[in-house]
Amino acid sequence: MVVVGIVGLPGSGKSTVARIFQGFGAYVIDADKVGHELLSPGTGVWHKILARFGEGLLGEGGEIDRKRLADIVFSDPIKLKILNLIMHPEMGDEISRRIEGIRERDPDAVVVVDGAILVEARFSSYDKLILVYCEDKEREERLLKKGLSVEEMRKRERYQMPLERKKALADYIIDNSGDISRTEDRARRIWEEIQGLR
Repeated sequence: MVVVGIVGLPGSGKSTVARIFQGFGAYVIDADKVGHELLSPGTGVWHKILARFGEGLLGEGGEIDRKRLADIVFSDPIKLKILNLIMHPEMGDEISRRIEGIRERDPDAVVVVDGAILVEARFSSYDKLILVYCEDKEREERLLKKGLSVEEMRKRERYQMPLERKKALADYIIDNSGDISRTEDRARRIWEEIQGLR
């Protein structure tokens, strides 16, 4: 089995690259979705977050309002650190459990973990790391389409490792600016290399 981490700044297109690998036959674990599931009403994480941040975060159905939580933590480094101390170990454990489940079913699998802050969260259960990036202007346009302002994007980026440092840590780099076919070609070359590691 080979486990591949995919990281990138908001709007860089890392999830697009993960889907390309899925098309080649990889299993994909979306760290963001794992986090959402851990926030479900009644979970241990849900209880811990309410204990720290208060029940004012709750929506009508008892779910945590993630936008409200993001507004709080991305405006206060201490609160973000508290949230990370709650979330990161739980997410790391759950992702590792899912990887092991895939390993049991398919020992020759390639598993892609799509997560923006795998490096910052010190998640190290991957064999290779791919950094996806694209031009700032293009990232901004993509995020605006998703309803995230440039100001919100910059706030979140401040808490991530600088792009140049991530480039130095990455085994592979994919420039996802412009034509998607170029991204697909680069991903295919990486996929072919990864096949030799299984």
